Amino acid sequence: MPNVRALPALLVLACGHPPEPSIERCVPTFDVRPEWTGTTALVAALPFLLTYRVAGFLDCESGRREIERITVEVIDDSGQPLAHIVGSNSDPFSDPSGRMLNVFFTPAAPGSVVVRLVAEPSIGVRQHALTVYQETPRPWSDTGLDCDGLLERPDGGGVCVKGTRVEFSTPTGIVQKSFSTAVVTDSMLWVFSSDGVEAWRFDGQQATPAFTRTETFPSSSAPILATHGSQVAVSSFEGLTLYDEDGGLRELVRGPRGRAQALRFLDASTLLLARGRRTERLALDDLDASVVLDTDPMDSMPVLAGEDGFWRLDAVRNQVTLERPDGRVVEGQAPRASLAPTRSLPDLVPLFRLGSTGLEVTLVGLTVAMPDAGVTIEGVRLPRGVDATWLSSRWLYARRDGSLIRTPRVP
Repeated sequence: MPNVRALPALLVLACGHPPEPSIERCVPTFDVRPEWTGTTALVAALPFLLTYRVAGFLDCESGRREIERITVEVIDDSGQPLAHIVGSNSDPFSDPSGRMLNVFFTPAAPGSVVVRLVAEPSIGVRQHALTVYQETPRPWSDTGLDCDGLLERPDGGGVCVKGTRVEFSTPTGIVQKSFSTAVVTDSMLWVFSSDGVEAWRFDGQQATPAFTRTETFPSSSAPILATHGSQVAVSSFEGLTLYDEDGGLRELVRGPRGRAQALRFLDASTLLLARGRRTERLALDDLDASVVLDTDPMDSMPVLAGEDGFWRLDAVRNQVTLERPDGRVVEGQAPRASLAPTRSLPDLVPLFRLGSTGLEVTLVGLTVAMPDAGVTIEGVRLPRGVDATWLSSRWLYARRDGSLIRTPRVP
């Protein structure tokens, strides 16, 4: 006789749900690589071609499935799509080297765009954000000089800088002097080198020897300079020293604690010393060789001194800041671009190499502090054959066909 109490269990087993269909497991791979070296700059209203190398597939239990389709979207700051053309250089997607995908569009305005690539079937999505710069037309003037730039004199003239030499006119002819750094005061050119300190006095467009000093400054540890009127403040690993056109020398701070990353005068009796994120205000009347400065250690953050104040570049936060002489700080977004090599000169402003616009020209970024606002990067196009050398508070210097050309930093 059957076991009646076991019957419900048998019925449950017989009437249970059928097994669910198995779902195939797949692992996606989607690789998108821009085909440039990071030196690509987009300019508002200029057409641009972006090229990507694209590879991807689904690794499924039943086998490998290749990309069937890629959808491309280009979106501006406001979330609106931008018209674009997409083309491919290779097919099929199974090409081991990846498929070359061309995206051609014209950014409408400065800001940013996002290029979004979607690989089907359900392989992946990649987004690429790009900054769009506003080009600022600049008038260029040709100096006719074979120089990299000029040390600007108060009277509007300048001393030629070429490589690691300064070149100037004297009553006996043209003189070239190698330097670790050099600077101009009211009526003198100062040349600091491993041979010592030479001061040359201007007489019109010519210079005559004034005096020399035996303190040496090798290029491997070039001093940091600042000027005010007839004075030159010199910061080095030997200390902080004050020179004057009358030949005077005053030791302010002894030893490496006097070493700054940037230095500038607030007025004739006050120095501002920048090291890392900190700025120290030094009253010259309170300083002598016995003073020990309470400054931060040297920092890898670049700090430059210009007429506007101290410029700091924070690569971690991707930010550029300007600390004005009155202590106010303004900031802006730094481009993801390399900083042009800086020289051992007392007046420098950050100059960014934004890259090629794809039209055989190069774009550089000039750092500008806007009135009552933050810091902005203005794009300036350099035609083929023009190489920017440095940016001072007043001028962007460049070379073309062996001649120095320049344009105002602020039009």
